This record gives sequence, structure tokens and C-alpha cells, in this order.
Amino acid sequence: MEPVTPVPDVAPDVAAPVPPPVAPVEEEEERKKRRLLLLLFLLLLLLVGLGLFSAWYLMYRKPVTELVPPFGQDAVPAYMFSVYGATKPMGVAVNAAGDRIYVTESDGARLVRVFDRNGQPQGDLLPPDSKQAHAPVYVAVDPQNDEVYVTDRLTGAIYIYDTSGAYSRTFQPKEPIPAWQPLGVAFSPAGDLWVTDLSAPFHRIEVFDREGNLKQTIGSKDEFDFPNMVAFDKAGNAYLSDSNTGRLAILDPAGNQLAGISRGAGEGALGLPRGVAIDDTGRLYVVDATGHAVHLYRTGTAPEWRPTFVADFGSQGVANGQFEYPNGVATDTRARIYVTDRENDRVQVWGY
Repeated sequence: MEPVTPVPDVAPDVAAPVPPPVAPVEEEEERKKRRLLLLLFLLLLLLVGLGLFSAWYLMYRKPVTELVPPFGQDAVPAYMFSVYGATKPMGVAVNAAGDRIYVTESDGARLVRVFDRNGQPQGDLLPPDSKQAHAPVYVAVDPQNDEVYVTDRLTGAIYIYDTSGAYSRTFQPKEPIPAWQPLGVAFSPAGDLWVTDLSAPFHRIEVFDREGNLKQTIGSKDEFDFPNMVAFDKAGNAYLSDSNTGRLAILDPAGNQLAGISRGAGEGALGLPRGVAIDDTGRLYVVDATGHAVHLYRTGTAPEWRPTFVADFGSQGVANGQFEYPNGVATDTRARIYVTDRENDRVQVWGY
């Protein structure tokens, strides 16, 4: 009997699965390079965008909401901080960069106090004659050269200071005005100096060039009663706070009245308007001294020109964000609003 040949314990041959093709090393490396280049390109775009935004912000100092107008048109500012160091402050002005804040004080030493953008004291603007009594009221910064114009009620003068804070000269009308009583000062987009004048025979506005030549007189008997401040929109229209009539008069560059906001108790109506300012987005701020608040409007458009009321900010009191007889207001290009809080001896800074 033939011996049985043992069957080896091995599974029969089965065709092994074919592995997926492997990309060559060079092709995989190329894909990595493309992904890396795409990532670097996106990162570069992000850096360029951040750089452009930073440059834009440093130039104009506007809030992010201003990049998308629908979110900024009716925004209401919030209280930021207060600047102390001026006694019974009345007027306030800020240079375009926002690094110099000028505040007139109506009590104490009766000087113009100067602060930096953080509210730190930087010195005082001293009147030319220290032996004479003074009462600085309103202040304006010349947009052409940053010279500072200050009205003085007791001397009936407008003093001019250079950017270092040194007294430079006194603004004088070429044709003398008897018993001149300049109160408010502002520069129009055309470069003229608008002055509210309380002298006889009636209150009015005088428009001068920088050499003191009288170009125009606006107002007639009984038209204005204690006009305070003037601000201008981009069209050159003037917004005048006529305090004792309790109204805001809107005048075209020739002095013709276009529209106004009246005294009253309704929404957006005025009580005792004093300071007026318009920022570079067209928002209008009117200080209501007896309402202890600031009214915020959007400036109007042709042909009606009537402003649209947005909101009030502030209320009566001594806490942060509250006012006791506020008076002056100014804006800068960093979306900040400066309000003199007279009876609380401070300037409040609000922003978006």
C-alpha cells in the first residue's frame, strides 16, 4: 500500500487584492506647496486688510460702525470719561487730531485750560493783560493752522493764541464796532470767521475774513435774542443756537433762514440751547442747558433742511453721564463728543 502523502496545512492560493496606486513623492510634495502658498496668500490678504484699516483709523479715528453707515446713522454715544480741572467750564473746542482740548472757565482764575486727549493738563492760555478782569466764554480752533480764538465778555475782545499756547494777537474788526460784544466764534467751510455779537442796537451775526474785514451782517431788530454758538454742515449752512428764543436757526451761507427747531416740550424740542456742533458724519449735537441733556439729530437735506431727531443723551444729576447746566459742545474726528458740564466742574467725553 502506497504511503499517503500528507497535504500541507496551507490555504490554497488566493489572488491578493491590488493596493491603490500610490502617488509619486514629487506629486504629494507639489500639493503641499500649493496648499502652503494658498495659506500664505490668504494670510497676506489679511495682513494687508489690517494694515489698511489701521492706516484709515489713524488718519480719521472713526469707530468701526462708521464703516457700515446703516449701523452708525442713528447710533447714540456712550459716556467715556470726564476731564476735571476747569472751574464752571463754559466753552470747549478740540483740534482735529483730538490731542488738544481747550476749555474756558467762567469762575476761579477765569482762564482757558488746555488738556491732552486723555484729559491730562497741558497748561493755560493766558490773556494779554493779567491786571484786567477777564471772562472767557467760547473758543474755536482755526482749521487752517490750529490757532485758537477765545472770546472775552468783559473786555469785548477775541484773543488769538498759537499752537504752543502763547498769546499771538487780538482779532480786531477793520472798521471798529462800538461797544463790541463778541460771544460765539466759529469758522465756516469757506474760511470766514462767524461771530455772534450782543452789542447794540440789536443782537446779530457778523462774518469776517481773517484780516478783520466785515463781509456780512446777519440779523435785524428782534430777529435774534442772545445768539450763542454756530456750527456748519458740509453744504456750508449755519446752525445757530438762539438761546433766549429757545430755537435753533438754520441759515444758508448768505444768512437766509432755511429751517429751524423750536422751543417746546415734544420730542426733540428745545429749552435753552447753547452749544452746537456737527461731526464729520453729519450728526448734529445741541446742548440744552435747562434740559440738562444733549439733543442728537441728523442734519437735514435740501430742500427742507430740517434736522431729524435721533435721541437725547444725558440727564440731570452729578453721576457720570449726568449734567448740571451743560453749556458747550465740540467734536473731533475720532467720534468723540466733548460737553462742558458747568455746575459739575467738568468736561464729559462721550463716544461711539
